[in-house]
Amino acid sequence: MLGKELIRTGRGYRAFIEVDDRECRFLAVSEGGEPPMVGGAAPYPAGMDRVRGLEEAVYANPLMLADFDSVTAIIRGGRFMLLPGFVTDDELAGELFRAQYPADNFLPPCELLVDDWEGLDARLVYEAGRDELAFLRRTFNNPRFRHPLTVLAGYFAGRRGGGAASRTLVNVGADRADIVVLRPGAALCANSFPITGPMDAAYYALAVRQSLSLPARDELMLAASTAVRAAVAPLLRRGVAFVMPAIEPPAVVASTRETRSLPFTLKVAPFAGI
Repeated sequence: MLGKELIRTGRGYRAFIEVDDRECRFLAVSEGGEPPMVGGAAPYPAGMDRVRGLEEAVYANPLMLADFDSVTAIIRGGRFMLLPGFVTDDELAGELFRAQYPADNFLPPCELLVDDWEGLDARLVYEAGRDELAFLRRTFNNPRFRHPLTVLAGYFAGRRGGGAASRTLVNVGADRADIVVLRPGAALCANSFPITGPMDAAYYALAVRQSLSLPARDELMLAASTAVRAAVAPLLRRGVAFVMPAIEPPAVVASTRETRSLPFTLKVAPFAGI
């Protein structure tokens, strides 16, 4: 359990919570606090839907309810679309999204959110459950919402080296592979695919690169557990010359085992400029 005794006060900390269908994960970060980073996972009780499970998980972990300087919720799930940055009007962005993804009465009521990808000339429009957003807004003080792809793009855009080459980012989770392709000042592609194993992740990554006609010499950064990385990297090297592990922030490497075991997206969120 994430108890309030883990930190003395929420003041001075930024909080991040990642939400999906099975659990929520939490991370609090402070530059001057002690400890500087604390977090963990909170699975939903068996048999509960996403909204009810999220409510129970948050209230069962008092640390999440501390008085933090800011709270950012990373919403995983739902349909999304990457738009060019010149679509600056949110209403137009919503219209373009609905032209591609009409409202579905068989899905829970949702709200459209828009993330600006600063410095990448792109915007991401995505669906989030209305009841889920309502719970987060009434539970946390003025929370911000971000998509996982926004976190990944922001983190890697701020850490690229020089040169004009593209860079492919592949984040492999338990059942999804997130793929983002960046070049200096632009996002070429951002997508998330359901997977059943490492072969799926490798297939989607290589297919995305082929669709963009990327040269084999460009870099591919792979974020995954040690076991998954060992399985996926050899497959990726069939089409990419430089496959390297994605580097985690030093503060994460020096943190507790519970924090290091969190998903890559959540661990890098405090350092993604979001």
